[in-house]
Amino acid sequence: MDALARELEEAKARQRRAERGLHAARDRAREADRTARDARRRGRRTAAAVERLPAGDSETAGP
Repeated sequence: MDALARELEEAKARQRRAERGLHAARDRAREADRTARDARRRGRRTAAAVERLPAGDSETAGP
């Protein structure tokens, strides 16, 4: 019985870690969405969007 109780506690701990990871990933996704939305609202590109531009087409390129 002690082994079953220990196994149950370990399973609960794994589930809590997985849920924390899920919440952290969701928070990071929300922050990325907010950053992109704010950048679009200001008429700017995010760093990720600039990385996807063809070479020489960056708005940060000098004259």
